[in-house]
Amino acid sequence: MSRPRYVIPLLGAALLCGAVGLELDAPPATKPSAATMSPVSSAAAATQGLSAIKHIVFLVKENRSFDNLFAHYPGADGATSGLTKGGQRVTLGQGLDVTRPDLGHDYYAAQVAIDGGKMDNFDALNGAYINGQHRAYTAFTQAQIPNYYTYARQFALSNQFFSSVGSSSFSNHLYTIGNDTNNVVGTPFNTKINVLNGWGCDQPTGTVVDHIGAYGKHSSIKPCFAWPTIADRLDAASLPWKYYAPQSGQFGYIWSSFNTSDKVRNSSLWTQHVVPTYNFVSDVQKGSLPAVSWVINDTFHSDHPLGGSLCVGENATVREINAVMRSPLWKSTAIVLAWDDFGGFYDHVAPPQKDAVGWGPRVPAIVISPYTKAGMIDHTPADFTAMLRLVEKRFNLKPLGARDASGANFLETFDFSQKPRQPVILKTRACGAEPNWHSETLPPPVKGAPKPQTGIVVKAASNALQVRVGAGKTSTIQLGSGTLLAHGFREEGPTVFGQGAYPSDFTAGDHLFITPSAGAGLPASVYDVDTIDGVLLGAVKSVDAQHNRFIFQSRQGGPPLAVSVPSNTPVLISGRMSALTSLKAGSAEVTGVIDARAHTVNARYSVVQD
Repeated sequence: MSRPRYVIPLLGAALLCGAVGLELDAPPATKPSAATMSPVSSAAAATQGLSAIKHIVFLVKENRSFDNLFAHYPGADGATSGLTKGGQRVTLGQGLDVTRPDLGHDYYAAQVAIDGGKMDNFDALNGAYINGQHRAYTAFTQAQIPNYYTYARQFALSNQFFSSVGSSSFSNHLYTIGNDTNNVVGTPFNTKINVLNGWGCDQPTGTVVDHIGAYGKHSSIKPCFAWPTIADRLDAASLPWKYYAPQSGQFGYIWSSFNTSDKVRNSSLWTQHVVPTYNFVSDVQKGSLPAVSWVINDTFHSDHPLGGSLCVGENATVREINAVMRSPLWKSTAIVLAWDDFGGFYDHVAPPQKDAVGWGPRVPAIVISPYTKAGMIDHTPADFTAMLRLVEKRFNLKPLGARDASGANFLETFDFSQKPRQPVILKTRACGAEPNWHSETLPPPVKGAPKPQTGIVVKAASNALQVRVGAGKTSTIQLGSGTLLAHGFREEGPTVFGQGAYPSDFTAGDHLFITPSAGAGLPASVYDVDTIDGVLLGAVKSVDAQHNRFIFQSRQGGPPLAVSVPSNTPVLISGRMSALTSLKAGSAEVTGVIDARAHTVNARYSVVQD
């Protein structure tokens, strides 16, 4: 049958951080500097010295304002309290490892929160105030995110770095690859079905996104664009690049921004340059890092408030940066670690108004390299186009547009006259038990569509399912390319978020929700509610490498889980890509498809043992 449409989620989680991370082989802590912009002569010297950098890596995480992560950082422009619309000053509470439900942070939410520069209306956002708790007014401490604090302390923290658009992830990710000439401010949605199918050129007919056109008028356009990206400049100069990101069908595929480039997505450039996230570590180990690369984590490791927890996300960042620092590539690499949008979290600095769409609220950015000034706090105003400008400066490329041509470039954070910095290898830390990922909430139907039926799979075939509906007899449901197949879903407002599935993912005994078509023909969607993608923390009990599986005990409790490991599953052990035969009994992290009924996991994402 034809490949089924995929639905891509933003999934909730409830993991609590545990022990504090420790440094290994790290130089003594450096007191944060009160430095601001470097003198012009220093910037000129940095431009000359950029030839020492052969590889630039952009590690883009999710949904954190500057004050949410670094309000307490010594010497930074952080706030420990914030104003509400009623004029009340609220002390920022302790950061939440998981924020569920999510906070409103789209274009309209950003305008409400910024309130004309007053930065006093974050409490009006959806989910901001629940059960007496000001969830938008929170800030993490060093004890909660020790490794992020260490990177800031040992390298350069930008505290005047703003999101490019006063909006959410989709529009801001666009500015990490180019100058969005369409002024996109929304998140893609489909006008015919209430399921989000990805964010780009591969979406079905009826998928559109909000943008601001002439005279400030909002209208909808297809999220597949022709404007040039930095990849065009790199290709023209014969410079290698890669975009390491979740693949179609994985949680986090929504953030794969080259999916919005018609030139890349609909050509061989897509398969040549857009590769799975874990290829980054394996490429580093091989010493084959390209001139420019982007690293995008899956939802569970992205730092998204609805992901696998900030603790799990910070650990993923540490593993990726450690891989570079343990490699000979470290001496010639610059890493920019940044978060894509404010996520609905409070920040006290009003963003400058640069054009019709931005800038948006502040987000953190950290520049990490052997030539970064230790402990620098950079006060240079910048946004994501500084990433583009850094690439253009280093490789002598023509700017893409007005924003990057006139923007910052991070050069003030470098000192190429200093002795190259030694690696700062950090330890990951123990995180708390994972949430209960299983969900049986009936998804809402599209307005005017028939109500979903429940059924149990009797037998699955390549293009059909034998299903017993209620106490009735078994019937056969034919499947086709027009049927949306998914497993594991969660209702978030009018849209259902789930994970794409194939008929082979369904097995006898699975519980289904079946939505008939509004008219005659194939069903509109089939959801398996027994399985859902998630991250599990716990311990490996035994390993059967001959049959590519092991037994895993989740910290959440319950019976042990049988984990099958497909041949293409990344296995990361002690920071290196390894074979399953290297897996030992002990603590581990498994990310994959969890079957709550059969007590099994298909680890199609990753197996990690630090």
